[in-house]
Amino acid sequence: MSDYEWSAIEPLLPMMAHIFKLNDFKVVATRYDKRDDNFFASVQLASIRIWLE
Repeated sequence: MSDYEWSAIEPLLPMMAHIFKLNDFKVVATRYDKRDDNFFASVQLASIRIWLE
């Protein structure tokens, strides 16, 4: 990878790592609610749990 490609990808790494950790939570990975706010709440709860670990 060239330096230009790496500098474009590097800021995304923390976000990508967090998304991969969210996939460990079955509720978030397989949840399809009728309402957006219910899904968003489950993502927030999983994110808080990851942050507290």
